[in-house]
Amino acid sequence: MKSATPSYHEPKWIRKTRISLGFFVALCVIYTTIIVLIPFDHYYMFPKGAVLVRVFDWEKWSRIDLLRSWDGELLVRDVYDVCFDRKAIEGTTVRSGSFVWLGGDAPPTRGDDKAYEDVMRESGLNGDDGRCMGYFGSYLGAELLLRYPEFDWQRAKLDQKPRSGAR
Repeated sequence: MKSATPSYHEPKWIRKTRISLGFFVALCVIYTTIIVLIPFDHYYMFPKGAVLVRVFDWEKWSRIDLLRSWDGELLVRDVYDVCFDRKAIEGTTVRSGSFVWLGGDAPPTRGDDKAYEDVMRESGLNGDDGRCMGYFGSYLGAELLLRYPEFDWQRAKLDQKPRSGAR
């Protein structure tokens, strides 16, 4: 027995519009995902083997951390800017203030540590005027190091005097 309600066949233009809309939505979702994930493949390798990497943080969307090595332990979270040479890395963070790391297995020394001033003197990164005495003669933002490859420390000469500032 046939159904009393007539069967409804949607017109071809509605079906084509629905398919086109589905492809458009899928393309938008894929494109947005790629754009969001692209910044997470940048990293910066320091002379002592430490690595500056961008990681995902649910509270801030992303943050930049300093790791002991490529797959090593976390040394400093939320790095804001750094000054460095072959001997040490010194910088500030968004939340916990200043730090200095002399490399090796030693933990980074924080600004509120009693030994901070001694470690800072030992690093040789701070001049008499408080200026950075590292490779680039200026504190560089962690974001700048991750995004622009021209700030490669391997291009700096060992006996090069610090420049007055980064461009």
